[in-house]
Amino acid sequence: MEIDDIFLELDLYGYCIVNYYQIESKITENLIKSHNDCLNEKCQFKDKNYSGGFLITWNNKLKENKKFKTKYLKHFIESKFIQSILKSNRYEKYSLCSVFATLDKPESKHIAQDPHFDRTPNLKFLLYLNDMNSDNGAFMLSPGSHNWVKKSFPTPRPPFVSNSFLKATREIPSIINDKLVPINGKAGTLIIFDTDTIHHQGLVSKGESKIIRFHFSPPGR
Repeated sequence: MEIDDIFLELDLYGYCIVNYYQIESKITENLIKSHNDCLNEKCQFKDKNYSGGFLITWNNKLKENKKFKTKYLKHFIESKFIQSILKSNRYEKYSLCSVFATLDKPESKHIAQDPHFDRTPNLKFLLYLNDMNSDNGAFMLSPGSHNWVKKSFPTPRPPFVSNSFLKATREIPSIINDKLVPINGKAGTLIIFDTDTIHHQGLVSKGESKIIRFHFSPPGR
């Protein structure tokens, strides 16, 4: 897919789906292996707001985590395809904010399962590390909903720490929530999305969801 086509889909729908495995199979396989190694070691990454699975986070410095090879995160970010997006005029001023690696199971409970938009209009790269469908928590997006968000909540927005604004990001009109669709895909499916698009982590009814996502923020975040 050409970069201009990706940007057009972001403008129209708020997200774009790419077969990243087809572009960078080795990088994808290394990320899958590192994620699985965490499971095999039964490591527990506790977070009071993320129960029933695990959550690993890194800040923009990508400080080494012995359970997950950080060099593979850098390989993804520095890959030719990802850099072609980040170095474009559109996103050249965006910078890495954080990285999340997650495992969701039927018993998982966390705030990202509620339909919402992010308080900061970020660009995210969300990579499936196993095959995903509606049963095991495929990511959910409401196509075109970023237009409503940008019109209703223009920048500059309230402070990130504002509790009232956090509440507002989750008070979504039912007509938008009704349009949420699961993004089914094989391991290596990459979802590139504007976080003003209404989204949420899908609920797992059986199996498990393995995801890693990279967050890039505009200046002033």
